[in-house]
Amino acid sequence: MIETVQKAIEFLGSYPLWVRIVAAVPVISIVALVLLLLFVPRSDAESGLLFINDINELWHPLSKDLRSAKNGQKRLEILGLTLYAAWGQISPWLEEPDTRDWEIDVYCLSPVAARGALAPLIPTQWGDDAESKSQAITKFLAGHKGDLEARNVNISLHHYSSFPAVHGFHLGSGKIYMSLARWSTSSGQLEYGAHPYEVIAFTDQSARAKAYRAAFMNWLQRAKKG
Repeated sequence: MIETVQKAIEFLGSYPLWVRIVAAVPVISIVALVLLLLFVPRSDAESGLLFINDINELWHPLSKDLRSAKNGQKRLEILGLTLYAAWGQISPWLEEPDTRDWEIDVYCLSPVAARGALAPLIPTQWGDDAESKSQAITKFLAGHKGDLEARNVNISLHHYSSFPAVHGFHLGSGKIYMSLARWSTSSGQLEYGAHPYEVIAFTDQSARAKAYRAAFMNWLQRAKKG
């Protein structure tokens, strides 16, 4: 790309200034478009879904949504696998003085189920991760009890024993961050972080968005049953 632009500039060098300026506009426009496609998260043209391919990219848009939440929309439901990644992102935000008046429900895979009925389908590490993160959350809630109460932040930890096919975040605005679990081709068990998140805006009423939204809520409701 850079070499092509350089050749174009050299070619135009022998022409009058006004010709070079006019001809440079489409070149600059094309370069800008390529950079936009390369570095800006792309939205699905039909449904407006934003694909996040790296879990580390998730927190920036999610935290922006959380910090800009309006009164009456300060509710968050986290449908986690073992919360090995989610809790590390969420907990610092929960300690911020401006995090106030929130209702938060956190759903984590049951360590007992991970080591029991689901053991053939889930890596051994998942049971350990679910247990350690559950302990970390319980410890956090106890250690920050007074501060959280003063800021009216209510957090509840729940465990579910159903198959963990879907995980993500459901915001009070109706917006959903959703990802799917995936089978490992080597172990035959589920594996972490192998599928991108899709961000479904509450304003998106396309057929595809409605289907994803219904699927996520279906799995969330199942997790609520334990």
